[in-house]
Amino acid sequence: MQDRQDTIRHLSLCGGQAYAVAIDARDLVEQARRIHALSPTNTAALGRTMMGALLCASDIKFDCGDATVTIDGGGPAGKVIAIATPHGTVRGYVQYPQANCPVRQSDHKLDVSGVLGCQGSLTVIKDNGGEPYIGRVALQSGEVAEDLAYYFALSEQRPCLVFLGVLVDVDGTVKSAGGLGVFPLPGCAEATIEELEHTIPLAAELSHMLGEGTSMDDCLSLIFAGLDARQTQCLPARYQCTCSRERMERALLSMGEADLREIIEQDGQAELTCQFCHARHHFTREQLTELLEKAKA
Repeated sequence: MQDRQDTIRHLSLCGGQAYAVAIDARDLVEQARRIHALSPTNTAALGRTMMGALLCASDIKFDCGDATVTIDGGGPAGKVIAIATPHGTVRGYVQYPQANCPVRQSDHKLDVSGVLGCQGSLTVIKDNGGEPYIGRVALQSGEVAEDLAYYFALSEQRPCLVFLGVLVDVDGTVKSAGGLGVFPLPGCAEATIEELEHTIPLAAELSHMLGEGTSMDDCLSLIFAGLDARQTQCLPARYQCTCSRERMERALLSMGEADLREIIEQDGQAELTCQFCHARHHFTREQLTELLEKAKA
């Protein structure tokens, strides 16, 4: 396997009339698969959702901002949540990680819409400094990319093309993961939009091209041939959890004095597990008593 790393690339297209965000995310999706012991279908579902969150976070200017994407489609996977930052970090989890669906007989692909369901909603929360923006749309397909494109068009008034794909190998590991968002800017000529739409067949094959060993640079050169594509930024992408003992202490404090006292009297200890990385934080009776004193204060 060639040397590579997960990246997020920003490109200017058609003389600045549009831009694209391209994501190579094989390693971070594989890390999520290992952390959560995901089924093959849930690997694809969470991988697509995490890349979607990275797309949503890619235009955030607030240095400490982030974008949270939640899919609640009523399927066997339950809720799927991913949180990404504009710095290329992302984390996520699946409510029922072992849920799975048979490969679709129609096209022999993983049935992501089957495991996620398509009767619920997709919610995006963007923290760009100030009051967070919350947008929610009804799921259109449960395939994630179509639902995210619908969100951008309806909630942000930004019609775009979105492609998200994860290839899972026969041993369950991630072979490739690629995402691409193409965004026409205000004033983009109709002829340019038509040219961008001509990229759809190749863009839809991004994860397959990456899985065959084609570099992201070569993939983008093929997809955007003749569209004056110029890379403006390239960031490393990685799975990164932000949990810490201090955060867990704040979570316990937020429960309030009465609930903390009940934990001390009934259990004498507490152990909190991070849902994103499964790190465990243990608190003894003495440590809980100290937190109780803080809660009283």
